[in-house]
Order: sequence, then C-alpha cells, then structure tokens
Amino acid sequence: MTNPNDKFFDGAMLFKLYAEHGLPLEMSLMRIDQEGKTVNWPLFIQEATKNGWSLKKTYTTIIAGVRDAEIYTREQMAEFEKMAKLFFIREAA
Repeated sequence: MTNPNDKFFDGAMLFKLYAEHGLPLEMSLMRIDQEGKTVNWPLFIQEATKNGWSLKKTYTTIIAGVRDAEIYTREQMAEFEKMAKLFFIREAA
C-alpha cells in the first residue's frame, strides 16, 4: 500500500530551503515536480508565518515561485492563483 504522504514535499522544509538557505523557490518547485510530488503548502504557510512573514508576503512569494517554475499550464496556474487567493482571504478573516 502506498503512503499518500509520499506525494507531498514537506512545505516547512521548502520554506527553510528558500528563506534560510537562499535556494530559489522556482528551482525547488521544478525539482519537486520532476519527482512527481506537490508541496504541502499549508506547512509552508505555517512556517512562513511562524517566522514573521505576513500573509501577503507569503502569498506573493508562493505565486511568484510557482509562476517562475513554469510547472503548470496557463489554465492550471489561473486555478492555482484562484485557490491560493481564496485560502489567504479566508486565513486573513
């Protein structure tokens, strides 16, 4: 039986690679995509806010990284942005 968590990359680790070690987010996202995984974004967000990032900074960083990684089609990117925006609006309320 396959562990469903194997499909996800630890978002907290991704945040640390980006914010603490300077690894470009888009490079990490391209590699994660090549491995057939996706990021556990709630963990990334949790780690970012724990480190004093505003929701706006976190949102814009995620969107820019995903856009620059070019791992989604135009339609997928539009859907990702829409879902992220709804999540962040809900979290800010």
